[in-house]
Amino acid sequence: MIMERSERDMYLRIVEPEQDNRKFNGDDRAEVDAFIRMMKADEAARKEANEKFISNIEKDLEKLHEEVVEDMKTKPRAVRLRELVRSRLFVLSQTCETDERFADRWREAIETAKYLIEKIDRKVDFLPDKSYDNPPSLQIQINTKPLIELFETWKSNKFGVIDSATDFCYFNYAFRGEPIPPDKQPYKPIKVTTSKSKFHRCLRDDVLPIEQITTPLDIKRKIKQLFVDKNGKPLRLYNE
Repeated sequence: MIMERSERDMYLRIVEPEQDNRKFNGDDRAEVDAFIRMMKADEAARKEANEKFISNIEKDLEKLHEEVVEDMKTKPRAVRLRELVRSRLFVLSQTCETDERFADRWREAIETAKYLIEKIDRKVDFLPDKSYDNPPSLQIQINTKPLIELFETWKSNKFGVIDSATDFCYFNYAFRGEPIPPDKQPYKPIKVTTSKSKFHRCLRDDVLPIEQITTPLDIKRKIKQLFVDKNGKPLRLYNE
């Protein structure tokens, strides 16, 4: 569960060292030994608290990253996610010098938070004000340039894999889940203009990771929502 503000404040209270008002005059050896034991116990508790703090922040940022990728479909949602990430960044910046044993993890978490904010800012202007019931995308990791090249190849007369009138924004959404511009909403299934076997072969050879010999079942299920055949019916791949 993502931390809300009250939990953030709780973290701040946990990691801030408390002032030690205990007094020891050092005249008694047993008293000195007791003091040392208490200090070690305090340090162990502080380390445990800081370990718990940074672990929770890391898990929280990981969850927020998933939501940015999978659930950020509208401007209001993007604004809310940005607020949540900024609150984590604020906490991290206020506590970054708390415990040098975890300094590397603090720095990495700060960089992760900054990266998420940049990612949100790049996409927010392209998001619609309201949500549309679009099918889930394939969420395949592919850079923009090779995807554009693939798009142009597939819709060319030579290959004829998809309809030449296909808008790139739908192709981009289908494969990577990139936001569809508000004026192009909702998603329009892409028409496949070649045989089912050729499309399946192109999908495996050009898009899916090279180590995947077979097409995963979840990909096949998404395909029938994202693509249609020549007759406008959902495209069903073999052995679905």
